[in-house]
Amino acid sequence: MAQAPSTITPTTTTTTTTNYGGWTVTCSQAGDPPAKTCSAEFRVVGKDNKAIVLIWLLGRNKEGKLLAEFVTPSDILLRPGVAVTLDEGKPLRADYLSCTTQQGCRASLELTSKTVRDLKTAAKAKIGITLLNGKVMEVGFDVPGIDLVLADLEAVE
Repeated sequence: MAQAPSTITPTTTTTTTTNYGGWTVTCSQAGDPPAKTCSAEFRVVGKDNKAIVLIWLLGRNKEGKLLAEFVTPSDILLRPGVAVTLDEGKPLRADYLSCTTQQGCRASLELTSKTVRDLKTAAKAKIGITLLNGKVMEVGFDVPGIDLVLADLEAVE
């Protein structure tokens, strides 16, 4: 007895983008059963020339760990990495993973439960990057909506 051919339902992807303050959260849902993945981006723009100084990304890696990544200019010293200070807390260090002249350098920091708690209540962030000449460039900015971003990323402390 011949079997009826199985019908394969194509996988659909749904993408949504939400803005919280300076953060842009993009979520996609695909697969069978549908799995939702989200990532967030915050761009720091220079006051004078409106050029992008830094990009701060939040999301999960393949293993499901919550990470913060920072894309910086390429004219930096790899050591000591990127210093991240939330409000008046102690600086955290994100180590550089890669650098290219065209795309800049990428540093990564795994977010612990404590860091997630600190992020949820943070009003300000300061990012320090050591330039090739040894001087530290610090960029301070408000992080409105970061608690909503972390909720979308299902970050629990």
